[in-house]
Amino acid sequence: MSIPINETLLTNFPPTTKTGEQQLVQYIKDAPFQDGHWKVLKGLYKKLEENPISEALIELIFKLDNTSQKELEHKYPTERSLGYMKRRAARYLRTISASNPDLYIEIVMGLLHMQKNEIDLDHQWVLGNILLGSSKRLVHASNGRGKMRIAESDLDICRREEKCPEIWDQNLFHLQNLLQSDELATLVCAFAIKVLIRNKKPLPTFSNQQLARFFQSDSPWLKQVAADQCYQKLLSGKLISSQFLAQSFFYSPADRRAWYVNVFFGHNENSDKPSMLKMLTNWLLPVNQKALIPSMKDLMKHIAELTFDHLKFPISGRVKSAAKVLLKHKQYVDTRLLSKHFKAILAAENNDLLELALDGASKSNYNQIKDWLLGAEEAPESIISHLFEVFEKKITINRSSVKLMTSFLYEHSVNLSHFGWMIISKSKKASNITQNFWVNQYWRGHLNVAFKNMASSKHGSELVAKFCQDRLRWIGWHYETVIYLINNAQSPLKESVYGMMKEKVQQDLQNWLEYLVKLEDDRDKIMNDVWPNITGGQISNHHMLNLLMNNHKWINSWAWRLLEEKKADRKCVYYISSRIIKDYQASKVLEFGTKMLEHSNKSFSKWFIEAVKDQVESNPHRLEKMMAFSHLFINELGPKSIQKLVEELPSAKWKKVRLSIHLYTMGENGSAFWKNVLNKIATGNAPKLYNRTLDDDLFLQSFYLVEDTSLLEEKSPVFGDLLFNWLQKQENLFSKGSTLLLAACKHPIIQIRNWAKQQVHKVGMDLIFALQLMESGVPDAFKLGKSFFDAAKDDSIEELEYVLALCDSPQKEVRDYGIKYMKERSANLKSSIAMACLSEHGDPIIQEFVAKQLKEQATKEEFVRTFDKGVLRTKNQSRKAKQIIKQRLEENLDVDAETLVELARGKNKKDAEWAVLQLTKLALSGQETAAFELD
Repeated sequence: MSIPINETLLTNFPPTTKTGEQQLVQYIKDAPFQDGHWKVLKGLYKKLEENPISEALIELIFKLDNTSQKELEHKYPTERSLGYMKRRAARYLRTISASNPDLYIEIVMGLLHMQKNEIDLDHQWVLGNILLGSSKRLVHASNGRGKMRIAESDLDICRREEKCPEIWDQNLFHLQNLLQSDELATLVCAFAIKVLIRNKKPLPTFSNQQLARFFQSDSPWLKQVAADQCYQKLLSGKLISSQFLAQSFFYSPADRRAWYVNVFFGHNENSDKPSMLKMLTNWLLPVNQKALIPSMKDLMKHIAELTFDHLKFPISGRVKSAAKVLLKHKQYVDTRLLSKHFKAILAAENNDLLELALDGASKSNYNQIKDWLLGAEEAPESIISHLFEVFEKKITINRSSVKLMTSFLYEHSVNLSHFGWMIISKSKKASNITQNFWVNQYWRGHLNVAFKNMASSKHGSELVAKFCQDRLRWIGWHYETVIYLINNAQSPLKESVYGMMKEKVQQDLQNWLEYLVKLEDDRDKIMNDVWPNITGGQISNHHMLNLLMNNHKWINSWAWRLLEEKKADRKCVYYISSRIIKDYQASKVLEFGTKMLEHSNKSFSKWFIEAVKDQVESNPHRLEKMMAFSHLFINELGPKSIQKLVEELPSAKWKKVRLSIHLYTMGENGSAFWKNVLNKIATGNAPKLYNRTLDDDLFLQSFYLVEDTSLLEEKSPVFGDLLFNWLQKQENLFSKGSTLLLAACKHPIIQIRNWAKQQVHKVGMDLIFALQLMESGVPDAFKLGKSFFDAAKDDSIEELEYVLALCDSPQKEVRDYGIKYMKERSANLKSSIAMACLSEHGDPIIQEFVAKQLKEQATKEEFVRTFDKGVLRTKNQSRKAKQIIKQRLEENLDVDAETLVELARGKNKKDAEWAVLQLTKLALSGQETAAFELD
C-alpha cells in the first residue's frame, strides 16, 4: 500500500495535540526513503532538532541509522545525503548530552530498546558513536564518511568506550532495566554490562538463551559474565548443560579453571573414586532426573571444540589448561576432530596437544589416514615417520586399499604421495600402477606436483627406475624435467637420468650447456666426463658467442675453456669479437676484451684488436664501447678512419678519445691524417673537423711538428697562415737545393713563395735548383732562378756551363733566356773550348752563333768538321747556320768529301747543287774524291 506524501506535517509543525504527535510518529514509521517522502522526513528532522518530540526523534533517528546505503533504490536520498543525516544525528546527540542530559538518555534508551538485531557498524554510525564513540578501537573510515569497524586490541577494563560516561553513571537503573530484555544486541549488552561492572552494580540473572548468546559473541566481557553466572549456578547446586559447563570452564580465569579441574575433571569416569560432578549430581537430582547428568564424553567434545577454535601460536593459558584436561580424558576425545585440526596442533607447539593427537592417530580408523597426513604436511620428519609406521600397520593390501593408495599418488600432498608409494611397493600390481603413472605424468614433468612427489619418494623412485627403465627416454627433450630429477630424485632414478643427461650433453653441447647450469651438484662432473669427446665442430660460432656472453659464471667459465681448447682459431675469435662489439653494451665489451688481452693465448689479443679496428673503421660510433682499448688500436686505423672519428663522434665521446687521437697524429701516420683533414676542410663543409683539429691548440702543435713536404701540396688560400706558420716551425727542412724548398718557391700561395724566396736568399742555391725554378712556370720562381744566372761573373767558367744548361732546358722560355744570356755574354764565349761545347748543342740559334764564330776565327780543330757535318745534314732547320758554314767552306774547302757526296745525293736540290759544285772544286784542286753519279 502506497503511503501519501504528507507535506502538511511540515507546514503545521509542531503539532499542538496528542493526536497530531501520533500522526507524526506514524508517518515517520511508515514513510519510505524515496522521492517526495525524503524531503518531508529530512525537513521534519531539522524541525525536531529545534522543537524535540522524543518519540518522533527516536523513530526517525533509528530509521536513519538502520538504513544502509546499499538499500537506496531511488534518486533521493542520495548516498551522500543519507550519510550527512546520520552524522548530523550523531552530532545532535552529542550536543544535547551537554545541554539536555535527560532528553539524551530518553532518546538513546529508546534507540537501544528498539535495536533487536545485531548492530551493523558498516552503516549504523549513530549507535556506533553512542556505544563506542570514545573507544580507541573504533575506526571510522574516510574521515567519518565510510564504514565503521572495531580494530583488534587488548581490552582495558578501566577504559571507557561509550559516549557521555558521566551521564550513564547517573542513570544505572536504566541499564539494569535494559538488560532484562532477552532480545538485545550483544554489543548493547556488552556496553550495559561494562558500565554496571565499573560502577560495582549487580547484574541481573540472565536466561540460558542469553547466556548462550554471550558465549557465542565476540565480546570477552559477555563470555566472562556468562562463565561467572554458570559458575554461580554450580555453586548454588543447579545443574547446567555440558556445553555450558565446558564454556564456563574455558572462559573462566586461571584460578577458577583450576577449580573446575579439581572438582569436575580430576578423575576418570571409571575411577573407583567418583568425581565431584558425580557426587553433586547424585546428591542434588531426584532419581527420575539422573539421565540429565552431563557425560564426560559430551564435556570433552565441547572442550575440544573450544580448544581448537582458539588454537594459535603462542597458545593462551586457557588453551593450555584445556589441553591438559583433554589429555587426561583422551579416551573421550573424537579422533576425527583431532585429525581435522592436526596442522594447527603441530603449529601450536604444545606437548600435551601433540601427545593427545598422536594417541588419537594410533586409534584412528582406515578412512582418517588422509586427514592425518594432510595435517602433517609441515610436520618434522620424526612425526611423519611415526605416522607412516602407525598407518602402515592399519593397511591390509587388498583391492580397496590399493585403489585408495593409487589415488594418493596423484595428490598434491607429499605425505600422501610418499605413503601411497610405500604401500604400492608391497602390492603385486606395483608394475602396472607405476607404468600407468609414468605414461600419465612424464610429459608434465616437474610442472606437476604428483611427478615431484614421486621423484622425492624413495619407493616411488625405485619403482619407476625398476619398471619404467625403457620409458625413461621419453623425457629426453624435456630438459627441465631431466634437470629436476637429477637435482631432486632419489636413487636409483637419479642415476638412470644422470646417464641420459651425459649422452644429451655430449650430442648437443651448445644447447645443453645452458641447461646444465641448473644442476645443483653434478654439472662439473658431467662436463668433465664428456669433455674428451667434445669437438669444436659441435659448437657454432653464433652459439659460442651466446655462451661467452652468458651472465652465469659457470657457463661463462666453461665457454672460455671451449674457446681456448676446442675453437681457438682466427675465424671464430674474429667473428665473436665483431659481434660483441656490434651487439653488446660497453660493459660487456670491456669484460670480454680484458679477458682476450690477458689470455695466455696471445693470438686472441691480436685477433681481438683486428676486429676492433675493423668495427671502428666501419662505424666510428662504436668507438665508445672500446674506449678502454683505444690506445691499442688507434694506431692501427687508417688516416681516413681517424678523420672520420674526429668528424663524427659526439662531444662526450670525443672528449674521451681526444688524447689518443692526438698521439696518433704525432706518429708515422700523422702526415697522411693531416693531409686528409686539410683536403676535407678545404671543401668548406667540415666545421666540426676544423674545430677539433686546427682550432684546437693541442692538435695544432702536432700539425706544426709534421715533417712531410707533401703538406705543401695543399694549395687552398684558406691555409695560407697555417702553412706559413708550419714553414717557420720546420725551417730546417728547407735546406739549400731541397725539393721542399723548391716546392715552396713554386707554391701558388704568395705568402709561402715570399717566405721561400727569403729562405733561398738565406741558404743559397745551385745551378740545378735555379734551373728548376725557371722551369717551374711560376713568374716569381723564374725571376728568382734567373737571378742566379745573372749573378755569374763575366769571363768565368760558369758562364759556358750556365749557357749550356739554360739552352738544354725543355722549357722554351728558359731556352730563350739561355740564347739571350749567350748573346749578352758572347764576348766571353769565343774560346775554342766554348765553341767545342756549344757546337754539340742542337738549337738552331746556338748553331748559328757557333757558325759565325768559326767563320770569323777560321778554326781548324777537329770539332769543326763534326759540327759542319752535323749541320749540313740537317733538314728543314738551322738554315742560317748551314748557309754560314757553306760560305766558310766555299772559301777554304775544309770539308769532308763523304759529306758532300751525301748532300749531293740528297733530295734538297739547293744542297745537292752546292755539294756538286764543291766536289768539282775539290777535284779541280787535285784532291781525290769518291766517284758518284748524278741522276
